[in-house]
Amino acid sequence: GRVSALPRKEIMTDIDKMEAGRELDVLVMVEVMEDRPDGEARFSGCNEPEPYIMRDGFPVPWIPKPYSTDWAAAGEVLKRMRALGFEVSLDDDSCGGAPHWRAVFSKNGNRYEYIRTKTLDSYEVKVESPLPLAICLAALIAVRAGKETT
Repeated sequence: GRVSALPRKEIMTDIDKMEAGRELDVLVMVEVMEDRPDGEARFSGCNEPEPYIMRDGFPVPWIPKPYSTDWAAAGEVLKRMRALGFEVSLDDDSCGGAPHWRAVFSKNGNRYEYIRTKTLDSYEVKVESPLPLAICLAALIAVRAGKETT
């Protein structure tokens, strides 16, 4: 397959600044998983409204799964991308060369990827392996680029 033109620069700039954590998990939940809250409500007298979903007629807090830091949750992103028709390729090059983690999603001859280079910081910061992070970022690139072409 051919390599697609890169998504608009703004998409990549925003994504390159993202780190693993709740903010990214919310974006993945909304944009990739297409799971949106039903509204916002104040729970237990809190000052700030919190997103919620309705379950059995009652509002419960809408909390994203840890997609960017947890292997099982990142696996759900992979399943979702496959369901959307993307081919998935993961690469964890831990020996030789410039070590990195790469996630690639391909569809209709277009290829979207994100590479996270391994550094000492990668081992010391909040994630054991940045591959779930690379999966989330590549998925965001793919779905955002897809929205631009429709």
